[in-house]
Amino acid sequence: MTSSETSLDKNYIESAVLSCHNLCYQVGIGLRKKTEKKILRDVSGVYRPGLTAIMGPSGSGKTSLIDLLADRVDIDPKQLKGKILLNGSRFPSNYHIISGYVVQDDVVTGSLTVRENLLFAANMRLKSDIGADAKKELVDSILKELLLQKCANTKVGTELIKGVSGGERKRCNIGMELVVSPKILFLDEPTTGLDASTSLTVMKILRRLASHGGRTIIFSVHQPRFSIFKQFDCLHLLSAHGQTVYHGAVSNVIDYFSNIDLKCESFNNPADFFLDCVLKHNSTRFAEKELDNGKKGNVNDSEAGVTKEQEEFFDIAENDKMDLASLFQKSSENQNLLQDCSKICPTDDSVSKPESFKVSYASTWFEQFFYLSKRSFINYTRNPAISFIELSMMAFLALFCGIFFWDIEHDQNGFQNIYGALFFMTAQMMWTNLSSIETFIQDRNLFLHELANGYYRPSSFFFGKLATDLFPRRLFPTIIFVSIFYWMCGMEPDIDKFFFALLVCTLATMAGCGVAFFFGVLVGNFAIASSLVTLFYITFMIFGGLMMNVEDMKPWISWLQWISITRHSLGPMTASQTENLEFCGTRTFELNNNTYKSQYTCENGVDILKQQGIGHDAEDLWLSVVILFIIIVVTFSATFTKIIFTKKQK
Repeated sequence: MTSSETSLDKNYIESAVLSCHNLCYQVGIGLRKKTEKKILRDVSGVYRPGLTAIMGPSGSGKTSLIDLLADRVDIDPKQLKGKILLNGSRFPSNYHIISGYVVQDDVVTGSLTVRENLLFAANMRLKSDIGADAKKELVDSILKELLLQKCANTKVGTELIKGVSGGERKRCNIGMELVVSPKILFLDEPTTGLDASTSLTVMKILRRLASHGGRTIIFSVHQPRFSIFKQFDCLHLLSAHGQTVYHGAVSNVIDYFSNIDLKCESFNNPADFFLDCVLKHNSTRFAEKELDNGKKGNVNDSEAGVTKEQEEFFDIAENDKMDLASLFQKSSENQNLLQDCSKICPTDDSVSKPESFKVSYASTWFEQFFYLSKRSFINYTRNPAISFIELSMMAFLALFCGIFFWDIEHDQNGFQNIYGALFFMTAQMMWTNLSSIETFIQDRNLFLHELANGYYRPSSFFFGKLATDLFPRRLFPTIIFVSIFYWMCGMEPDIDKFFFALLVCTLATMAGCGVAFFFGVLVGNFAIASSLVTLFYITFMIFGGLMMNVEDMKPWISWLQWISITRHSLGPMTASQTENLEFCGTRTFELNNNTYKSQYTCENGVDILKQQGIGHDAEDLWLSVVILFIIIVVTFSATFTKIIFTKKQK
């Protein structure tokens, strides 16, 4: 073992024993979730240091059981009955920090290399007193153990970047959890996507990890080959309806099934044999009971999960009614299990509060912020669709529209032209940042996984995202656009007014992003969030003052102007640009049917501003700036609050 692993073991020296007691779990199904579907039924188990495999057919509740043991889902008390304990105590508040969870779906940063992903996990999850060299040494050892040396410096891959194979990607996910050598490690189908040889290699690695330091490793698996099955210490076999069919040592499982007249042939894979037994016997008998109850009015057929095809099958299987779950309940193996459970939790009132595992985040807030910002910045620079195209589009739009509004003259139409140019500029600050909805949606699964596994605090993630998204992707393009468009339109050459316009546009950009950020994290779906944000953006534009004079709006709806980003950015810039100007030119008046008169007139900018209901005093200008700042604070705070209270998920 490496020196870094030795250092880790000092923090995780105490072994962990997980136990569940009479666990019953059900979830609501359907749009209104009124119908309850039972997932687990009276499941008990004790999971000690070593390799424990949870097996069962599809839909048996394997993943649900692991999620509950890992405390990775928020549970309504009505949905769950029974207890889950760690060393006879309730879960500590930072249980997720001392445990690791490898999800079935790969969750890694595709723009980073395999080595960079593992090093990110090491920097976030290992203590600062472990030096950089020791972390690199640990990463190298994991790369070697998982046979990832050849692709260590290859990007994992995204939709636009070709990366490693599916098997190598899966091993990278496992490696990110192995980095901390966790006391408890959960894996959901860890061999999915791996070939037989690589699957065996991974299981042997897990075997060594379980043997070293007394680690408890629990994973779900469907139908492992025999060489993999031999690596298991304990087996928890579930029926198709979430009941325990067997829980105990793997070395005894073949004898147990033989004792109930289910003998595994010499050349048959035991894992396949056990699943065949479960599907053939237990599911048939249990479903028949559910069907009978449904006919009596106790349970409807949809809750029992019984189809017409299954009902016909029951008639064929009339002579085959072995109930494996009931047989296990009467077995000596189950009696030993219940005695073991009673020692851990003798009575309902004896469960104590956790006194150990008082572990904090391994890295400081600033370290988390630094490494998160670094990862996001690398992701930004390595994605040409983000880094190059966005900046190019902003520069192109500024040049194209600058030609359209080229050098606006101060004639009779001058005010309207300036007003329109500034309206376009403020609209541009919002609409081009519609993509900021994806800022938190793109990495949502990654964030939920890393948050649940104790990588970092939600606050460091939030501010790290802002540092690498808001400034390079939002504010810098805004500066480019305003710097080009402002001077091409022939706005006031006063440098103070230019910087005031730049300030207002910057605030408008941040306010628009704040609205997009909030709906992005609130909904979690880009299509729905973009519809809501578009609705708000259009509302802001309607109450901006260009389409309709706010003085003419009905009182019951005119109050919306106070939350309009367009209103508080367009108004101050227009007043700043036109308050000292006069717009002169020849105007033609119609006296009667065929008589016209031309007259040279001038209009003062202040008078036109009053007609438009735009305040031009310094107090009015800075009031709008303050309101924009308030909108930014409110939307960013709401986004941050939603992230802080994100529900626990895998």
